[in-house]
Amino acid sequence: MAVPQISTLPPAPQRQDSPSDFVAKADAHVAALTAFTTEANTQADYNDVNAIAADASATAAAASAAASASSATISASNANFKGTWANQTGAANVPYSVSHSGANWQLLSDLADVTLKEPGVDVEWAIISSVKLWDFATSGVTSANTIWAADPTSASVIRDTPLAPADGQEITAKDNAGTASPTNKVTLDYDGVETIMGLAEGIDITTPWQSVTLKYYATDSDWRIV
Repeated sequence: MAVPQISTLPPAPQRQDSPSDFVAKADAHVAALTAFTTEANTQADYNDVNAIAADASATAAAASAAASASSATISASNANFKGTWANQTGAANVPYSVSHSGANWQLLSDLADVTLKEPGVDVEWAIISSVKLWDFATSGVTSANTIWAADPTSASVIRDTPLAPADGQEITAKDNAGTASPTNKVTLDYDGVETIMGLAEGIDITTPWQSVTLKYYATDSDWRIV
C-alpha cells in the first residue's frame, strides 16, 4: 500500500492582505479543509495499521527468540545428560541434566552431593521436558507426567492427582475404552491440597474417548487444563 499523502493547504489570509485578497484566501483555505481532513484521517488509519503490524512482528520476534533460547538450553542440557538421577553420586556441576519421575531436569546450581537434592522436590532443579508414560491402573494416586489410560466400562473410575507435584508437571487422563458416560465417569480427583482449576473438586470425563491434560502451577498450588 502506497503511503498516503496530505496535500498542503492554500495560504491562510493575513491581516495585511487587501480586503479582496483576504476573502479570496479565506475561501480557498476553508474550501480545502474537507479534503485535508479526509487525507489526514487516511494517513492516521495507515499509521494505525502499520503500528499494529509492527507490534505483531515484535511479538513474533520475541516469541521466536524465547523459543530459540529454550532450544539452546535444552540442547546444552542434552549435551550434558548424565542419566537417571537415582544413579548419580558425588558432586554435580552445571551444566548437568538427569531424568527422574518421567521428566528431564536441568541443574541450576552446583551441588556438593547430588543425592541430597531431588529433581521435582528441590529448587536446584528445573524441568526441561516431560516424557509421558502410560498408566493403566484402576485406583490409587496418579503419577506426574503420565497418561492414565482409564477403563470405565464396568463402573466409574477415580484417582487422585499426583502427590507433591513440581511446577510444570502434567497429568493426562484418557477414556481408553471409549465407554465414558455421565454414569460411568473417569475422574481426576482433588487430593485435598492442590486445587484443580482453582476449585477443591475433581474433574470428570463423561464422553467416550475424551481426554484431559492438567498442568501444575506451583505458585498457586493449582492444576489447570492445557
